[in-house]
Amino acid sequence: MFLAVLVSLLSAWPAPTVAQGLQKGDQLVSVFVGAGGATNDTSLFFDFRDDTGYPLGTTNDLGWGDESVALGAQYLYAVSPYWAFGAEYNANWFDGATDELNAWGGAGQHMKAEVDQDMDVHNVMAAGRFTLNPQGSFRFYVPFGAGIAFAKSTIKNSFWEQNSGTTTYTEARQAANSRSFTYYAGLGVEHRLAGSWLWGLEGRYQSFRFDYDQFFSGLGSENLHYVTLLFKLSYQF
Repeated sequence: MFLAVLVSLLSAWPAPTVAQGLQKGDQLVSVFVGAGGATNDTSLFFDFRDDTGYPLGTTNDLGWGDESVALGAQYLYAVSPYWAFGAEYNANWFDGATDELNAWGGAGQHMKAEVDQDMDVHNVMAAGRFTLNPQGSFRFYVPFGAGIAFAKSTIKNSFWEQNSGTTTYTEARQAANSRSFTYYAGLGVEHRLAGSWLWGLEGRYQSFRFDYDQFFSGLGSENLHYVTLLFKLSYQF
């Protein structure tokens, strides 16, 4: 009698919950937001001169962007517990990177030239990931993608001169668009939030190419690189 009661109690006791892993046929829809930053300068050559043509200085290292705001959306289909493939859109809006040159002359003469460059990058990509532990409660994975980058650069050139109490200021602004191949790779982690909802963090390295010939003939194109840290919210079904 006692054994029958014990068995009935044990059968009625709720079984411990097990973290739901990633299975073949699962789908993940994700949105993400974060911040990034450029990791290189351009090797473009600029020759700064005052309004009379007098050489002010030259530079070969110009910043193309500073910190950025990043966001995007992604869809993935799991062809196995480890591999998933799909598509995504991601974008970065970079703050302007400013390069400055100064020169001083006699009688209080001061000349300053600045180049300020803003960069916006929108990417349409094929995406994928390799999940290292698809049945873990904290899942670690390697994200990757390749596609087309649509970038817009806005360059503002300004010149300021103070000479014998007289101040002169001139400014010119140009914008150009460029399209190129882009790719990314990174490392991420995700954990179940509630039900089918997941949250995660993902770090990426990404690269694209910008054609600066649209600004000044002969400048060529540059490979530009940046990193982003993303907070992701996903739904698994």
